[in-house]
Amino acid sequence: MYRIVFITLFISSLHAHTLQGLITTGLNNAHTLKLSNNQVKLADIEYKESLAKRYGSLDLSTDLTHYNVARTLAPLTPSVIGSQTPVTTTKDLLSAGVLYTLPLFTGFAQTQDIAINKLSKNIALMRARLNKEQLIYNIKTLYLAILAQQEGLQAQRRYTHALQKLVQSIDYEVKLGKKATLDLLKIQSDLESSRSKETLFETTLAITKASLASLVGIRELRTISPIAIKLKKPHYNLQTLLQDSANLAKIKLEDTAIIKANHAIKKSKASTLPQVNLVGYAGKNYGEDEALGDMDSETLWQVGVNVKWNIVDFGRSKLAQEKAKIAKMNALDQKEQTLLELKKLLIEGLETIKLHHQTYRQYLAQRTLLTKAQEIEQIRYHQGVATINDLLLVKAEGHLVQARLIQSKYDYQKSIYFIQYIMESGAKYE
Repeated sequence: MYRIVFITLFISSLHAHTLQGLITTGLNNAHTLKLSNNQVKLADIEYKESLAKRYGSLDLSTDLTHYNVARTLAPLTPSVIGSQTPVTTTKDLLSAGVLYTLPLFTGFAQTQDIAINKLSKNIALMRARLNKEQLIYNIKTLYLAILAQQEGLQAQRRYTHALQKLVQSIDYEVKLGKKATLDLLKIQSDLESSRSKETLFETTLAITKASLASLVGIRELRTISPIAIKLKKPHYNLQTLLQDSANLAKIKLEDTAIIKANHAIKKSKASTLPQVNLVGYAGKNYGEDEALGDMDSETLWQVGVNVKWNIVDFGRSKLAQEKAKIAKMNALDQKEQTLLELKKLLIEGLETIKLHHQTYRQYLAQRTLLTKAQEIEQIRYHQGVATINDLLLVKAEGHLVQARLIQSKYDYQKSIYFIQYIMESGAKYE
């Protein structure tokens, strides 16, 4: 019999999900990460697009115009006028050619655009990293919740089994006339309550498993492997963690946002500077000669520099600069808020670790004492010294402490994962 049970457990463990396996699956399947990666790709495309704009644009240009007075196919020059050669004129002029426009000076707007888009790409990469850390933390917390619920369910079943044995014992003594029927009814009531709690554990466990399966992108989560939890005295130091926080993606993201705001301010000043473009055109003009009725054409090309300098924009550029400065102020305030929030979360996490470590040790000591108390009350009850209420009370207290002991163990590990999440080191420990 024991061999069959062992073989069954062994086979089941081979197919059990591990924490690392679920994290790997989640990183490959999670739609939130796919969205983040798409944002990185879009930011990279926008950056490359801003680089391509430095080379200008080459366009095909076609124009068909009807005039009320005949026009020449090409501008009249002194040499053409002096040659006395007939000049083709037409009322329907078709122009077709290639137009090349190259920005020579944009008031540094193009340079700032490139810098801004590069920073946007870096921001997208950092957000993708933060989303990855968030996903890993969520998987870990759900994994711990399942382990805690499974262990809690097992403890509840052991408590139910103990109550069943007590019911059988007292039922036998009631039949012998040694115990009152009321004692049996009280035990049976506690037994039904324990069975109800088992059902609640099973329901909660099924829901948590479904949540984890959905998060990592699998259809069903059957069994999971246990993890080793070492409850040792916390060794974290707040000041050390705060010093290390300068390298965190969440802080670098805010720093990058400030730099991006500085570039936006510089870009907003570009409209007050001249805009210089090189324009080149090569093509042909076609038209039917008004005098002869034949189609004729002329080849034209030209290269020029176009300068545009805004004199009055009715305050639009100043408003744009003011808007960019406010955006920088927001970025500075956001960084300060992030630093304050980080410190608060670190203090909260470190104190929580200490609390769960201490409560685990307290519950461990209480369990030892209550185990002895249950043995004594069991003997006292059968000797008629203690009442059934005394026995049930100490058993309930023992079960409650066992449940709290289990929960505090997993809460301790969860608080460790929380610090790793805040310090963006969750992936390093898996």
